[in-house]
Amino acid sequence: MPKRYLNVEYDTISTEIDVTDFEDLSDVQDAIKSEWFLCCHWCLPSPSRQPTQTDLFAAGSTLTAGYKKRRTSEWEKLSTLAQLSYDPNSTIFKLDTNYLAKTGLSTQKLILYCRPTFHEQFSFLREKVIDNGVLGWILGPPGTGKSTTALAFASTLDKNDWVVTWIHLYIDCYPVCVRLEGNSKKSQEIYDSNIDKLFDILHKVDESKQHIVFIDGYTSNGQKHIDVQQACYSWLEEDREKRRLVVVCSMSSRYKAKLEEDMLLNLKQLNVYSWKEEDQFAGVMLAIKKGPDLIRKLAKATRHDGNPSMDGWMLEMWFFASLYYDGVKLFDENDNEFQTWPASNFKTLDINAFPALPENNGVWFKPNKWNQGGFDAIFLDKGKGLVRFVQVTDGDTHSFKIKYFHSFLLMLCQSPQSFEITCLEIIFVADQKKRSTFKVAEPSVPGMLTDFGWRLGEELDKVKVVFIKGWCD
Repeated sequence: MPKRYLNVEYDTISTEIDVTDFEDLSDVQDAIKSEWFLCCHWCLPSPSRQPTQTDLFAAGSTLTAGYKKRRTSEWEKLSTLAQLSYDPNSTIFKLDTNYLAKTGLSTQKLILYCRPTFHEQFSFLREKVIDNGVLGWILGPPGTGKSTTALAFASTLDKNDWVVTWIHLYIDCYPVCVRLEGNSKKSQEIYDSNIDKLFDILHKVDESKQHIVFIDGYTSNGQKHIDVQQACYSWLEEDREKRRLVVVCSMSSRYKAKLEEDMLLNLKQLNVYSWKEEDQFAGVMLAIKKGPDLIRKLAKATRHDGNPSMDGWMLEMWFFASLYYDGVKLFDENDNEFQTWPASNFKTLDINAFPALPENNGVWFKPNKWNQGGFDAIFLDKGKGLVRFVQVTDGDTHSFKIKYFHSFLLMLCQSPQSFEITCLEIIFVADQKKRSTFKVAEPSVPGMLTDFGWRLGEELDKVKVVFIKGWCD
């Protein structure tokens, strides 16, 4: 093999590095650093500053000449795409499977709840990245919707003007590149250390159009990720007029970020924060009012995750959606009809502030605290003196923490509503498939409900366990 050399210039230093046998970008970086320090030590006085990431990016912009060829892959055409539209006043955004395939995100159609940070990220990408050409970083903990929002934004770009390249980085697998160009979508893998292939992918587009690249799933603790990042940085610097770059980072902060480097690179970052309690509650209420069929589809899309808490949460939402739309029919352990609760609207309830209650009609409430202990719903009928607690559960057993019921009943009695409790019901609602297995645990503090007609030792006898049909038929 003929010798290959890389010319590196930094400040007043110029040197030549033999890269004939290098196969990994980290080897080139180490050689640059080593040669730079060697030159500084033996040839010249120490410069005023050490080489930064920016210097190394510039120095490595011609590194592809020294790379050995590895396995290559070809583009795989996936589908044709329609441009999606964005409404800044919308509360939902639908992202279908054609866009999601091969991106490293969900393979199921997504209906995204547009919490405020969704619109903030759209605004950041439009105003900062697209309009003003900044190098965009989007940071935040996993599960905050950074990636899906970025892909949603990409789906709204005018395909007559923009080419989109989506690079998803895995921890243990090869990066996958997705190209959205015109009305077509295609993908291919970028095999290990084949950075020259990545440069080819980045450069081989319709040059009459602008080009935006998204690096998704970036973490700074993996050399493969850093290799891709540096290659994209070098690509961006070649033409900042027509090129854009966004890094969607699976971290809450950038490692050793420096203000002067950010200014030099024209880099701006957006922090996406975890869901607030009010965000979660608003999302739940929106899903409920879209109907039980939507909840079932959401449950089907998430059930493969094997998260029992998520399964229970979905069942609870489906219960409220069913109650809101059609009413709920309940059955006992022998499959006999127990009760039918007619279709009803329901209100949110601050446990510490009771609203005015009608004298003649019962009202359903959902506690506004998403993790309220003891119960998920309350039915209050002031005229009948009825208090009905409902706990919806997807498990085989459920705790019976009397303190939560007792605390609520005391506050209700002491509230301005002058609510006289004459009938207390505590009902556990489970999926019909749990008829032979579901049990309520022993009460945590027996005897706390004696003031409300439940004698010590009778708690489990008075609790009702019923079952609901239609959830997973």
